[in-house]
Amino acid sequence: MEAGPLSSYPSFFLLLSLSAVKSNPIERRNAAKMHSYDVAIIIRPGVDEEGQQAIVDRLSQVLASDGGEVTQVDNWGRRRLAYPINKVYEGYYYFIQGRFSTSALPELERTAKMTEDIVRHMVIRTDE
Repeated sequence: MEAGPLSSYPSFFLLLSLSAVKSNPIERRNAAKMHSYDVAIIIRPGVDEEGQQAIVDRLSQVLASDGGEVTQVDNWGRRRLAYPINKVYEGYYYFIQGRFSTSALPELERTAKMTEDIVRHMVIRTDE
């Protein structure tokens, strides 16, 4: 049987299967992007200074895990909340600024939700 002129080219399905072996292009594209973010957290008032620093360090490590960089950490101290959150009326305010990968944000959300001493957190993208 004689091979046709297109037989020397790989089939469409072979090309499709080879491209599926590579990682998801959307995830790969998002993982490479770095943006400027501000992360605001409120820590329960009963946490001592060492505990507060441990929480901030853990969140900074999560943010810097994919090549991110924490440029500044501001401690605004103990302040009264605008409204009570789970019967908490005051908290320690911290702001973490830097350039982080978008792939680090889901892990930050998970860590902040799992930490019982964090009353509230918010992530704001500051660059356009």
